Amino acid sequence: MSEITKRNNATLFQISAFSGNHSATSSLSLIFTGFFLAYGSNVYSINTVLLGTIMMVTRIFDAVTDPLIGVWVDRTNSRFGRFRPWIVVGSLLMNVSFILLFWGVDFGTEVRNLVWIVSLYMVWVIGYTFQTTITKAGQNVLSDVPKQRTLYSALSQMYTMLILLAIYTLLEPFIEHFGGFSSAIAWRYLSFIAVGLQLFFTVLAVAGLWKKDAPEYYEKKDNGHRPKITDYISMFKQNRALTMLIIAASTNKTANTMVHGLIIFFYFYVAKNVSLLANVTPWMGAATAISIILTTILTNKFGRRKTFITLSKVAFFAGPSSVLLIALSSSPTSYIVLVIMFTTFAFVTAGTELNITPMIGDTADYEFEVSSQFVPGMIGSAFSLVDKFVSSFAGLFNGIILGLLGYVSFEKTLPTSTLFWGILLAITLIPTMAHLASIIAINHYPIKDEL
Repeated sequence: MSEITKRNNATLFQISAFSGNHSATSSLSLIFTGFFLAYGSNVYSINTVLLGTIMMVTRIFDAVTDPLIGVWVDRTNSRFGRFRPWIVVGSLLMNVSFILLFWGVDFGTEVRNLVWIVSLYMVWVIGYTFQTTITKAGQNVLSDVPKQRTLYSALSQMYTMLILLAIYTLLEPFIEHFGGFSSAIAWRYLSFIAVGLQLFFTVLAVAGLWKKDAPEYYEKKDNGHRPKITDYISMFKQNRALTMLIIAASTNKTANTMVHGLIIFFYFYVAKNVSLLANVTPWMGAATAISIILTTILTNKFGRRKTFITLSKVAFFAGPSSVLLIALSSSPTSYIVLVIMFTTFAFVTAGTELNITPMIGDTADYEFEVSSQFVPGMIGSAFSLVDKFVSSFAGLFNGIILGLLGYVSFEKTLPTSTLFWGILLAITLIPTMAHLASIIAINHYPIKDEL
């Protein structure tokens, strides 16, 4: 690690403001992962398997574009910096396509509606990639102090937790107030609020990176190298840290995406009381906040690798414990049981996710040491390529699971024991298998903990 990088400290304002970039993209992506199946099946009456396929195909399309976008980022040298232009362009594409997609326009036939939805979804994921690439790459010019990168990730998660808390607490009563899940107007108004949040955090992110997104923080490391697509081949061959991190993160991401996509169905068919979602969510927020603080302390004391493995082991046992807890409780599931189950899920999820983003920054530094190439955009995109490709199957898996369990729509599908056990096992045991894969992968992660 170079002497210049060691002296690259960031101010508290820069760290806290740029942390908003992750929250800017999460404010929209959380609605997609959590409610796109509910939106499409209730507003457009589209089969969930088909909706899940759309989510998978568009995410694969997004993954395929990642390598090219990473190269574009690392080649950028503009008067506005290397990273900020991509934040702004990404935000614009995301917000316009999001509002249009959730406008609820009905073109009269399912085919026309599908063309409209798929087209806008693809535009949205391109914008999403532009902005999320900078979440991973921008930290390499923001700071290279381990504790500051941990703080950056912690604040990113804290902001996102507040957004998630707002969504799951207010969405159900908000939607019901404007006509229910089948009301296009309700989803339209929701999109306005989500986009407002996205713009707020985008402005924060641009402000936080303003002084750091300058040639003196990246040109001296460029070494005259012009990034190209073929560089990814050597990157995957030489950077073992990146490949191990990708395996750990992508399996967790797939499982967590599936869980978020099934939560609304869990409250319909397992808990049998959707209104409890708003009551349980604040407890999840509290558990997430405690986890972020505790994980930050543990990371600063023991390092990222050891902390990640320890919390993944705790998470491994959370799934089977939740099944046992629900099985032994009365039906419908009591409020206290739901609080215990979902606060545990929120705690272990936040703990295992906190170190992923700074570890991506560490693998970019590792790449510089191995190949003398400063390509944080390509490292972030290489991570996203595999991560998105693997996790792209989450929506399809959820659609298939719901289809096999007999789900059509909330209005047409009554609760059954098949839906009860199918959704319960999917939402608990899939994360268990993902955490096992993560433990194995990070045990082979070559970067030593730096405190």
